[in-house]
Amino acid sequence: MTWQKKDLAKIYYAQTLPFTCGAAAMVMALVALEKIKRPQTPATELDFWRRAHSIYMGAGHAGCGPYALARLGLEMGCNATVAQTQEGKFFAQWHTCENEAKAEQLMECFDKEQALQKGAHITDFPPNPEAFMQTLQGRKAALLLVGQNVVEDGHWLCVFAAEQQIFILDPYQAEKDHSTPKIDTFSPEKCFEQSHYLGAKVAIVLS
Repeated sequence: MTWQKKDLAKIYYAQTLPFTCGAAAMVMALVALEKIKRPQTPATELDFWRRAHSIYMGAGHAGCGPYALARLGLEMGCNATVAQTQEGKFFAQWHTCENEAKAEQLMECFDKEQALQKGAHITDFPPNPEAFMQTLQGRKAALLLVGQNVVEDGHWLCVFAAEQQIFILDPYQAEKDHSTPKIDTFSPEKCFEQSHYLGAKVAIVLS
């Protein structure tokens, strides 16, 4: 059974705060994998953010880190694999002081250790679009970290593969009306090309 766009529209969930894209993407993944029901309030989204955020990121609230999201997925009953092209220090450019850098790096290492202890797998990011598509095939959901704009704000998407296309569910909506799901359809080549954040590629694949 492959993913259908009309079915994914039913599980779409828009983030309610600027810094909760990772948590909102996790909500969609878990609803699709039938681990939770679609939340009717932001409480689940905020709880997920509280459990997976990266401590420090610039002057605002921290976003979610890859290892912490993988750990969260495991705690919610999924299998989790972190596919990456670099080892850690995903948000190093946002550090505003040495103490913050040390705190974030400490917790990133802690999250990685916890995720591994709970059964996470860490592997290399697929080297090409074909391998990327193969990684996503089946009843899987993936959280993909991308650069959102010219200043490269990190942003999490929820993605699903179906035959020769990939559905991109973007939790961010500029409009206050969140009733229309924000779902794009990409080819594997386009999705692979745009799957990067500050030169690195990272995804959490859940099943």
